[in-house]
Amino acid sequence: MYTGLRLDYRLWVPTSTSRVISAVAELRVFVDEINDLTDQLGESGRRVMEMEKAYKRLEMERDQVHATLEETEALVGQEQGKIQRLQVELTNAKTETERRLAEKDEEMENVRSVTK
Repeated sequence: MYTGLRLDYRLWVPTSTSRVISAVAELRVFVDEINDLTDQLGESGRRVMEMEKAYKRLEMERDQVHATLEETEALVGQEQGKIQRLQVELTNAKTETERRLAEKDEEMENVRSVTK
C-alpha cells in the first residue's frame, strides 16, 4: 500500500507541475494582453485630450468669428444709416436746386416780358 501511495504521488507531481507551468504561461499571456489594453487605453486617453483641446480651440475661434460678425453687422448698419442720410440730403439738394432754377426761370421770363 505504501508503494501505491508513492506511485500516485509520483504521478501527481508531474501533472501538477505541468499544470503550474501551463497556468504561468496563461498568466503571462493575460499579463501581455492587459499591458496591450492598458497601452491602448492610454493612447485613447491622449486622443480624447487632444480632441478636447481641438474642440475648445474651435469654440474660441467660433466665438471670435461670431464677435467679428456682430461688429461687422453693426458697421454695416452704421454705413447704411450714412447712405440713407446722404440720399435724403441729395434729394433735398436736388429739390432745392430745382426750386431755385424754377425761380430763376420765372425771373428771366419776367425780365423778358418787361423788356418787350
